[in-house]
Amino acid sequence: MNRIQSSMAALLITTASLAAPSIQAGESHAMPAASWADIQARGHLLFQHDRALAAAQRRAQASRTFTHDDRVVTAVSEKIDESLIRVTFVDATPAALYRVDIELHDYRSGPLEVFATPAALGAYQRKALAARAVAEGAQVDTCGHDTRSIVLPDPTARGQWQVYLLPQASDHGSIPVGGSHRIDTDGREVLARHAIADTCIELDRSDASIGVMVAANPGDPAPTEAHVYWSLWAALPMYVGTETGLWSISDGAIEPPTALNALRSPGFDAYSQIGVVHAVHAPMP
Repeated sequence: MNRIQSSMAALLITTASLAAPSIQAGESHAMPAASWADIQARGHLLFQHDRALAAAQRRAQASRTFTHDDRVVTAVSEKIDESLIRVTFVDATPAALYRVDIELHDYRSGPLEVFATPAALGAYQRKALAARAVAEGAQVDTCGHDTRSIVLPDPTARGQWQVYLLPQASDHGSIPVGGSHRIDTDGREVLARHAIADTCIELDRSDASIGVMVAANPGDPAPTEAHVYWSLWAALPMYVGTETGLWSISDGAIEPPTALNALRSPGFDAYSQIGVVHAVHAPMP
């Protein structure tokens, strides 16, 4: 059992008010384990692409040719297989200018490939960039943050895409959970949009000795892939209050609320609070 499951009868947190339904201890969750597995896998994939894009940017910035090339407007990532993500830097055409492969086991980059003349993009890259353009034109509240976008194929609908708009942290110690959005698109129009939370919240990672607590968007029965992503990004456990209970995410794995509901202290409503978890007390037998 992990640290979250095997200890704790009380949570000491720094909180901010957030309206959410009050859940009675012992209520069961509504999602099958298979759904959690899909959400976990999606969150891990989102994190992989984010790490790969960052690694590719660092590799490219080490090239004087790249840093002096004002044609570069963006980058697009594509998972080639289970061990590699390819990142392509493109111009406004869009056409490929540079390319670098990132190994997923350690996020090390291969050599930066420089195209002597702009190269045509593959179908995946063209469609992903079209999806991003639609998503970035959507009217969503990013809580005043600049955002970075990650584009993934929609696993449930052929030819559709999911674009994640993720806030940039204002500093290294913050976790900007509020302002995260997923935009579903076919590359021509926005089909749906989903916010991870309905409030602007930026948690202080440096003040968290155990983990962080957030409330999910009203109507979400369980944590989303974005919660898994932010937990991995912050390298901290995350507790997510939903209408079905208080879930936990640790090392990218979702735990259902059944066990955690029994750990609530009398009078402590974790589902209407968000904040930083400072301490865990009273180990359970």
